[in-house]
Amino acid sequence: MGYRSDVAVVIKTADNNKFAKAINDWDKKHNLDGYRSAKYLLKNADKDRESKDGEYRIISWNDIKWYSGIEGFENVDFFENLDEYDIQYDFVRIGEDMGDYDCSGDLDSGLVYPDQSLWFNKELI
Repeated sequence: MGYRSDVAVVIKTADNNKFAKAINDWDKKHNLDGYRSAKYLLKNADKDRESKDGEYRIISWNDIKWYSGIEGFENVDFFENLDEYDIQYDFVRIGEDMGDYDCSGDLDSGLVYPDQSLWFNKELI
């Protein structure tokens, strides 16, 4: 139960080492460990892959409780605050409700963007 979202984060593959150091720093700074850590959240991403040209790393989660800015969910805040670690990124979250989405970051990779579609029941038309 609870409100669910689909989330994607894109960084440059050249920033992978900086990203690894940043996630360790974030967890330490916020006293996060185990399943409440940003590292655990990353490890349990639905997809973590590179773009075809190898320039970008795309991390995504489907149907996840993504409660940013709420005590006890500091692990998700890491992925929306990569600029604190001088990492350019694209962040997109799409919630369950129509029109509920967030986009942030300054990478401008063009790899991920929010989309909501209109579907028709072909059995009734």
